[in-house]
Amino acid sequence: FLLKKGRLQAIRADKEKTTVLGEILPGEFVGEMAHITGESRSADVLASENSELVEIPVGTLDILLFSKPAWSRALMKTLAQRLRVTNTKI
Repeated sequence: FLLKKGRLQAIRADKEKTTVLGEILPGEFVGEMAHITGESRSADVLASENSELVEIPVGTLDILLFSKPAWSRALMKTLAQRLRVTNTKI
């Protein structure tokens, strides 16, 4: 998905606590890591305000990333920001 408007939170919850992993802002992707790796999602996502997402069909993402450099750049920016946030929490 691509967040068109609103705000989302990536969270990880277990029996004892819920941890906010980060915030997802308009223009950022959601669910891209599971798509790229083929693995299960690593977090849940909650809307922290009314939000609108654009669904990107599974077979379409690769085509978009190769044909639209701006989308590839946006995906790399999203992944880099999430990695930076993760590294500061360690």
